[in-house]
Amino acid sequence: MAHNDEAKPWTFWYWMYGAVSKAGIHADLVGMKNVGLGGTYLMPIRGVSERPEYQGEAAQLSPKFWEMVDYSFQQADSLGLDMGIHICDGFALAGNPSILPAESMQKVVWTDTIVGGGKKIEGMQMWQPESYKDGKLQPAGSEGGYYQDIAAFAIRCKEKPQLFKPEK
Repeated sequence: MAHNDEAKPWTFWYWMYGAVSKAGIHADLVGMKNVGLGGTYLMPIRGVSERPEYQGEAAQLSPKFWEMVDYSFQQADSLGLDMGIHICDGFALAGNPSILPAESMQKVVWTDTIVGGGKKIEGMQMWQPESYKDGKLQPAGSEGGYYQDIAAFAIRCKEKPQLFKPEK
């Protein structure tokens, strides 16, 4: 049975405390290739100063860091591996005061509402999720939180739909 390279799994590849080297990068990527992975998602975590015993030399965003990133992409390409990179330290959120909420990392949410047909619908408000402002969770629809509708769809059903209700 033929396999499709695009269907191969990827893995997270953590660079912790700037403790990376060309030899280590090469060994990791060869190992990934040898076990059949299709690619890796590079995720730098934590600064060099947080664990000096690791003797990390590639502090995030330093020239040495970018040299190692460039080398990683070259090595991955030569091995036929795909590669991506996370935009910030670990699982933290990317941003700063100059990035407006509409331009920041976001999530898409949805809901459904069943209404009877054949009549005008007035005053229906779409559900809104909680949002964050100044690093604090705000109640749904609160002033200053960012929310924007993307689309609303109406789907005609001949029969009353059966909605899945999870058991408690």
